[in-house]
Amino acid sequence: MNTSDTNISNEESKIYKISIKRNPRYIVLTFSMVMLVLLDIALFILLKNPFFIVAAILMVLLLSYIFYILKSVLSNQITLHYDHFSYKQSKLESEDIYYKDITLAGIYADFLKMYRDNSKKLAIDDGFYIYSEKLDKYLLIGVGFDFYEELFKNLEEYCKQYGAVWKNIQKRKKITITDELREILKEKYESS
Repeated sequence: MNTSDTNISNEESKIYKISIKRNPRYIVLTFSMVMLVLLDIALFILLKNPFFIVAAILMVLLLSYIFYILKSVLSNQITLHYDHFSYKQSKLESEDIYYKDITLAGIYADFLKMYRDNSKKLAIDDGFYIYSEKLDKYLLIGVGFDFYEELFKNLEEYCKQYGAVWKNIQKRKKITITDELREILKEKYESS
């Protein structure tokens, strides 16, 4: 392998973390919940109805649970190494995927919408997918990571360098990425 073609040498690794700035839905959800708690408390004070304080307490419990879930979501990180990448989904879950095991890779997005809008930006539910026949699983890496363009570019370089087939997938309504991958693999086996 020629590491001079990539940005990462054998000695260093590049870490990409999920960013709250790239995931505005979490900020909106948290803000909405806080506003609802404050509204319930205000209504309790104004109307002296105990229902509102019970609702506020339940909202605080729900908000605590959302923060707990949010903490685990925001702990996701991808570390690129010269021969594999590590995908840490939580403190306890981590997975190493070797580039040599990746069969298919590409971008999963609504390219027609991007063309119509004259945009090169991926939407919030688009991403970079990889599929490993050896592991018989796929992974979709979303755009919620800081510097996701750089991450996708580095992954693309490594995947191509290790011989993965590059195929972008057009996102369509009512058809999942799993269905698309199934069709691609079906075509591959029928042609061979």
